[in-house]
Amino acid sequence: MIKFNPQNPLDALEAWLDTYLNFEKMPKKDFFWLDTMQFLCKKCNNPQNTFQSFHVAGSKGKGSVSTFIASILTEAAIDCGLYTSPHLCAFSERVTKSHAVLDDSIYANAYKELSYTIDSIIPKTYPNQREPSWFELATLFAFISFKEAGFPWAVLETGLGGRLDATNVILPAASVITEIELEHQEYLGNTVEAIAREKAGIIKKDIPVFCSSTEAIACAVFKTEAKKKNAPYFHLDDFIDKVQYSYHEDKMKIEASMPELFSRPLKASLQLLGAYQVRNALLASLVVKKILPQISQRQIETGLENAFIPGRFQIIKKTKQNPLIVADGAHTKKSISHCLSTLQELFLSAPKKDSSKQRVEPRFSLLFACAMDKDVEAIAHLLVESKLFTRIFLTKPGAVKQTNLEKANEAFEKAVNAEMLQGSRYGSSKNSSENQIEKSEVKPAFFLIESYEEAMEKAFQEALKQDEILVVTGSFYLVSELHSFLANSIRSSSNSA
Repeated sequence: MIKFNPQNPLDALEAWLDTYLNFEKMPKKDFFWLDTMQFLCKKCNNPQNTFQSFHVAGSKGKGSVSTFIASILTEAAIDCGLYTSPHLCAFSERVTKSHAVLDDSIYANAYKELSYTIDSIIPKTYPNQREPSWFELATLFAFISFKEAGFPWAVLETGLGGRLDATNVILPAASVITEIELEHQEYLGNTVEAIAREKAGIIKKDIPVFCSSTEAIACAVFKTEAKKKNAPYFHLDDFIDKVQYSYHEDKMKIEASMPELFSRPLKASLQLLGAYQVRNALLASLVVKKILPQISQRQIETGLENAFIPGRFQIIKKTKQNPLIVADGAHTKKSISHCLSTLQELFLSAPKKDSSKQRVEPRFSLLFACAMDKDVEAIAHLLVESKLFTRIFLTKPGAVKQTNLEKANEAFEKAVNAEMLQGSRYGSSKNSSENQIEKSEVKPAFFLIESYEEAMEKAFQEALKQDEILVVTGSFYLVSELHSFLANSIRSSSNSA
């Protein structure tokens, strides 16, 4: 067993976990199953059965919905564990109490139990002699941590898919499925229907199913599977009469009429921004109210307001060292589209505070990187077509995740050329009005910088000099590196002061 300091047990845990295959860093096909996880849980006396749980899957929004649910339960004075992925800066972000770290003694005891049990297993006794993966052991660590903490409830977000995900050994109080889109097609399938089938794998016999997907094909899959399992099926849209939202400073105010659940409109001022977060918040509210009806509307509203996740359209305020930054781990066509829409609504469509003064519209730079398996052509087209960015910095998403920088560069060049050929030429003049977004009329300058650290430094310098908002997106790994870069900048400034 790796020795560790009980005041910082997660360092030893991570070192130990890194001796196992990590699919987040090195994805592989046809390498997922549940029999290993079931075997491991049994060896550890089934810690996943010591608490009740909410199980959350989906292509987009599952992390936000999980966080909203955990935050609501915490506001209602219900101790609740939260297991999410990936983490941005520290492993402890994955295994928390509504994003508050647990006591070191809990992590230490969980690591001791986990590592002692695993190290005592003879490898050839594993099902099909397959040793566990990094994510399976991390998930088991979460189960044991929540058992050690004595939590009566936990919210568990799936990693990849659902049917064969390591979390899918639980018997939850509710199965929750968010928005579905084409993602991880090499593992989950090439159609929305195929991907929905994988997500539907979390549906259990007689356990209520809650869904917010706007994809009719996906919903049909979920309804069919729920019927097979005699599982009550609830869709968010069946509970909403009216919903509206607006931005105020760096918060998003929502108001929703859901008369079957609440006697008055649900109102909250969210820290998580974007129109898509409205549905995530309302789905979480629906799930909690149906499963735990004793939780009050006010507790639900306050729980929604307290929820926060770094790297989800996170606004980082301007300082002497860095420009105003919007950090968003969006990495699919749909999530990038949401990011762009939120940028426009928050920064370009807000009402003028003083109608007597001419409003100066902000300008944007883009720092972008994506992993090898992303649809960079479609994403590049969206980003270029928006005409929001005067400068685009292309780089790698970090030191670990594989990428194809040349392919990304070609995708952006192709996107610019396509815009010009279609007549939406840069340099054309458009009349602007109060309701029309004034976009960049100049072809963006491109910077291809292989070192993500050098790319950040250059993007920071240019955005500060030009007084632009820097948008960092395309990968959670890039956003993670951004947080490390900012932390190092703060430390450097403090040491030189």
